[in-house]
Amino acid sequence: NISSYEYLLRGKENHHKFTKEANEEALKNFDKAIEADVNNAQAYAWKVCTLGQAMFRGFSDKKPEEIIKLHPKVMKRPLIKLETGELTLGFQEKNK
Repeated sequence: NISSYEYLLRGKENHHKFTKEANEEALKNFDKAIEADVNNAQAYAWKVCTLGQAMFRGFSDKKPEEIIKLHPKVMKRPLIKLETGELTLGFQEKNK
């Protein structure tokens, strides 16, 4: 999906500016990328990275636990099956 990819690129560009404002904009870009294509694994991965950047650089006043609760689909959605290295976009239960 070209729209999703364009939002992904904008988000990555904002992520690499390393400012609070750009971090917030990057999160919006990744949300739009995910909205345009729910199977865009890179958008989920970059959103998690950007959330981590917000926590590490002090861009967010929320505790990590609060951030995880605010973004459950992103934080719980596995991107790689550890056993096989396969890319997966489905939610998985433990021991599956």
